[in-house]
Amino acid sequence: EEVQHFYELTRSILRHGQAQGELRREVSVDHAASLIESGFFSALARWLLAGDTRQALHQEMAAKLDIVLNGLMARGRVRAGRVVARPSHQRGR
Repeated sequence: EEVQHFYELTRSILRHGQAQGELRREVSVDHAASLIESGFFSALARWLLAGDTRQALHQEMAAKLDIVLNGLMARGRVRAGRVVARPSHQRGR
């Protein structure tokens, strides 16, 4: 039941982000949620095996979410025929 709630919550947050224009609308909510959930369960399994602190788990999840939400590509690089948005402090140059 708790895992199902996590799945539903993840998708709800992603749909909200798309509706607000914060996340790309052309991205499948199910695919994005699957990436987030996989990262979470992978981090959780490693955390349980290591017997580490809650803070360590939070830090690993934050790092994984940063990659999922902000991507791996360097800013200003061409992706699929278009330029990736630059950080706001570099815009207008």
